[in-house]
Amino acid sequence: MLDETIRDRALGAVLGAAVGDALGASYEFLSATEIADQGEIEMRAGATRLEREKGEWTDDTAMSTVILQTAATHHELRSATALDSVAAGFQDWAESNPPAIGAQTKRVLGASGACTAEALLRDSKHLPGTRKGGNGSLMRTAPVALPYLGEGKGGEAVEAAGAISDLTHYDLRARQACRLWTNAIRHAILVGTVQGVPAYLQNYADTEEQRFWVKQFQVAEQPDVSAHVETNGWVVDALVCAWHAIATTPGRGSEHFQAALRKAVSLGQDTDTVASIAGALLGACWGASAIPEEWTVCLHGYPGWTVSDLERLVDATLAAQ
Repeated sequence: MLDETIRDRALGAVLGAAVGDALGASYEFLSATEIADQGEIEMRAGATRLEREKGEWTDDTAMSTVILQTAATHHELRSATALDSVAAGFQDWAESNPPAIGAQTKRVLGASGACTAEALLRDSKHLPGTRKGGNGSLMRTAPVALPYLGEGKGGEAVEAAGAISDLTHYDLRARQACRLWTNAIRHAILVGTVQGVPAYLQNYADTEEQRFWVKQFQVAEQPDVSAHVETNGWVVDALVCAWHAIATTPGRGSEHFQAALRKAVSLGQDTDTVASIAGALLGACWGASAIPEEWTVCLHGYPGWTVSDLERLVDATLAAQ
């Protein structure tokens, strides 16, 4: 059984991602200038292209709930049975007429209506075109680390992250980003620091991957990251923006969590996804106890869940360790 500190951080990873998603949802597609003109960023109802209730999460967290439920049930995400559960869950969600679904995810899930991991992976691999590196698999990776918090299980966590990413985003950079971020989330849960990226690059990445991501994280730590980011709908730029918000924001604990999440939203464009990616690592580092209650009590979304359902499934996942 894991101790209460680890439990707080593991829950923080899931709630942090969901809070970031809901916080950014009502600012989605706005530019940084348009967001700045609206004053302080707050959890609110609103609409850019889609009407959102206060605290309502988007497809980011909706897809994460599928992974979380599978983790709670199977306690392992790499098995054929677990991956089939994820694939079927993704299709069930897509067929529920969600308000929004990412373009790449929609194309893959709609290619043949595949409900098994093998068939979904086939459709993902053979998706026409070259633009397959969207941020849609990175946005849902927060729960992947949770079944692998035991000693020596870091390799299993990154394998699971890559396998689940491939189901809809069969792309080298998307796979690398999910592996890297899942390892960083696991590291944060276990150690209480956001500095898990160097350990991943040292232990799991080849030379090309190291060089590429070291350069991206150097870009992320520049004061004006927007000058280097074309679109944070691309998985690499989404991760760059998320890390920028975390690394360039001072403070600790709840102060850092709130300020960094607001900075992630303030960058504009795909605000819910960038904030969800950042929120996963921030929550894993500082714990659920650092997340303002006014941001969690209103959380809700597919499949008719609230914060208590997320908490229940996190506990079920951790209970097996």
